[in-house]
Amino acid sequence: MQINLGNFGNAVAQPERAAPVQANTATEQALGNVARAGQQLAVTFQQVDEQKQRMQAASSLASLNNDLHDIYDSVSRDVQAGVIKPENAVDAYNGRAADARKARTDGLTPYQIETMDPHLTSTMGTLTRNLQGVAIKKTQDDIGADLLNTGETLQRQAMRDMPGAIAQYKDMVNIMGPKAGWNELQMAKAIQGFTENASFNFANATLEGAAQTGDKALVQDALAKIQGPDGEMIDPHKRTSLITKAYGYINGIDAAAQRDADRAQREQQARENAAVDVYNSNYDMAMKGRYLSTEAINALAEATAGTKMAGQAQELVKSQAKIAGFASMSLPEMRATVERMNAAGSDPKIGVTPLEQKVTEQFKSILSASEKAYAENPWQAAQERGAIKDAPTIQLNNIDDAVQVLRQRMSVIGQVEIKAGRKVSPLQPEEASQIARVIRMLPPDQQSGALASIGTIVPDADRLAALAKQMHDKDNVLGMAMMLAGDRTTQGRYSSELLLRGDRAIKDKAIMMDTAKETGWRGSIANLVGDAFPNQEVRQQVIDSAYLINAGIVADGGSSDPARALRLTVGSIVERNGVKVPLPRGMEEGDFEKRLKAVTAADIAAQTTDKVYAGAQAIPVADFVKQLPNAALVSAGQGRYNVKAGGTLVTNSQGQRITIRISP
Repeated sequence: MQINLGNFGNAVAQPERAAPVQANTATEQALGNVARAGQQLAVTFQQVDEQKQRMQAASSLASLNNDLHDIYDSVSRDVQAGVIKPENAVDAYNGRAADARKARTDGLTPYQIETMDPHLTSTMGTLTRNLQGVAIKKTQDDIGADLLNTGETLQRQAMRDMPGAIAQYKDMVNIMGPKAGWNELQMAKAIQGFTENASFNFANATLEGAAQTGDKALVQDALAKIQGPDGEMIDPHKRTSLITKAYGYINGIDAAAQRDADRAQREQQARENAAVDVYNSNYDMAMKGRYLSTEAINALAEATAGTKMAGQAQELVKSQAKIAGFASMSLPEMRATVERMNAAGSDPKIGVTPLEQKVTEQFKSILSASEKAYAENPWQAAQERGAIKDAPTIQLNNIDDAVQVLRQRMSVIGQVEIKAGRKVSPLQPEEASQIARVIRMLPPDQQSGALASIGTIVPDADRLAALAKQMHDKDNVLGMAMMLAGDRTTQGRYSSELLLRGDRAIKDKAIMMDTAKETGWRGSIANLVGDAFPNQEVRQQVIDSAYLINAGIVADGGSSDPARALRLTVGSIVERNGVKVPLPRGMEEGDFEKRLKAVTAADIAAQTTDKVYAGAQAIPVADFVKQLPNAALVSAGQGRYNVKAGGTLVTNSQGQRITIRISP
């Protein structure tokens, strides 16, 4: 831009042709030269001043031009930021521009200012028009923003009334869209976007709400609407996303339902298992003849409610008196009761009801459990079934402890034997193991002395045999020695001492043994025993015991004598009526026959009534007793014999073997 500054109203010296200098007037010529030089200097000064004013005006105009643009930028930003309202933008600009003009033109001449005005007017006009455009654009943006904000509000309204919200937004865009500067395409796009978003939000909210209920049918209904006409207004990509999400919710609900079912099944199974445990605990008490307390019945009812055990629990409570009464019987009484019930069921004249048959099965189960319990530990079984008050397992650390316990047990052992239906050991299995370990720590002679002490307290052969079996289960040699108890040799030594010495001598390899299969010690003893013991386990124990006693005789400096060793073990073995029979230890054959002839009906009265049975054939007891001297006897233990007739063992009416007892 070039600014024409003019001459600012001053007379400007113009160059003129110099007057000719007269040659004859030298002084005048010199003065003229001086005058011309002064005029030329004035011209120069005037030109410098003019240039200075031009530069000052140009600088002020340039600075003011920058100020005006800066003011424009500042006002534009304030308008866009909302600091200045659009309708006040021009006034704000003009006010600031006037202040800037005043500041920049202060000190300039009026002619300088007048020269700058056209340029200022042009610049301000351009910037004012631009600013008006900014204000209009801001107004349109505000209207557009209001449309968008109102659209967000209507989106929420669409959750309650989607068709109404869409119609309202469409009318508003058609009216206000042009004022926001939107063209037809923009308005159509806005309406479509609102419709798609409203439809999506409504469908999404419906789907989410259905999923939160966990109701698969509601989710499927929401999915059907998304896939149907209602979903056509949704953006295709978002519609696909919703469909995928719906299937995910359905799968999730199915999975949750399966997890719930699995958890419910596990919980029910846990309740079933707990119910079984509680029922079994109460059943076990009932099977042992115990009556359930009120607290136990309440706990049983609560634990079994809603389980498969509920019915059985009710039956148990209803029948506990009958069951407990049966369980408190002795084993022989139980067997007799079950046999009578079985017989009734087999008799067409009597018969049984389904309930009676069920009771019979329960009784059989109780009998089986009781037989097992009395076989394993008669003392504990008797205590659990109320036969005795207390029978704790006692720690036995020495022989004196064992003697004390044995004497105490012998005072009540009869009560246990009544329930067990047989003779039992006075010690419990663990106690027998303890005393066996104590005895084994002693020298052989002291071991046999300890066994003899026990034998003195437990003189009954059957009880002693039961105790010996307990020891034999853990220490077979000591068990065999226990069977000999206080038996002595003709020299007064304990037979058990010989057995224990023989066992040690064999282990220490202190003696020479004859191991020939037929003629050696074991072969000779086996030949002597023959078939005297039908129970092969008993037969083997007899052979083993005699073998060790024979080794003890040799270890003591004597000669091998299998026959003597066998006599010290079980007594003499004789042949009667073609069958080998062991005599009681210390008894000769003649004495045995006398004792056998002396047996009367009274001796077996406790085992039967007035008849015995050989198979199905009934034999009067009096006739049976008369035939004993000629009968075939079968060993049933030391000094005990069963009787065989017609190829079968003689029994009572309940099928129990008749046992003849003969002692020295």
